Amino acid sequence: YTDPNTGLSRTSYYFVDPNQRTFTDTEALLPNYGVGASMYVINSLAEHDAVWNLIVANGYDNTPFWLGLKQNRSLIVGKTCDSNNDGTPDDFCQGWKWLDGSDLDPTWNLWGNGEPNDYDINVSPPVPDTDNTDDGSEDYGHFNYGGTAGKVLNDYPANTISRPLYEFSGTTTLEWFEE
Repeated sequence: YTDPNTGLSRTSYYFVDPNQRTFTDTEALLPNYGVGASMYVINSLAEHDAVWNLIVANGYDNTPFWLGLKQNRSLIVGKTCDSNNDGTPDDFCQGWKWLDGSDLDPTWNLWGNGEPNDYDINVSPPVPDTDNTDDGSEDYGHFNYGGTAGKVLNDYPANTISRPLYEFSGTTTLEWFEE
């Protein structure tokens, strides 16, 4: 893909973790995988389509995957953020950022129908949101479940178990010595 920040062509490799984990556990493991390891970050629509096609080709299209996408809580506290798909700004739920710090581009229109949404966590058990205020219960990006519907994004709670989708844009160094 072409890096939108530098215009340079980059090659990434994608890995499906056979173990299901929470988002928090998945993110915490990243330093163990070395320089260039991340959870999957969508850099362009072309890359998104190519990765989705690989997911389908390998039989994982009914598998939920964590992405390297989370919502910045400081931008959502007490704010309206439930999508009703009417084209107004609340449909985009500001504050979604990739692990590399870049914003999710709302013009890509990658959210599933009615997503992102939120659950009221102030009641037990949590129920679908009734006050239209994002309380932070679903702040982590996820490939949606099932078939072509899986190609779009869904927001999920961090304590949900899913399979991580890792991306590796590895860098190597070489040091020459003469003896």
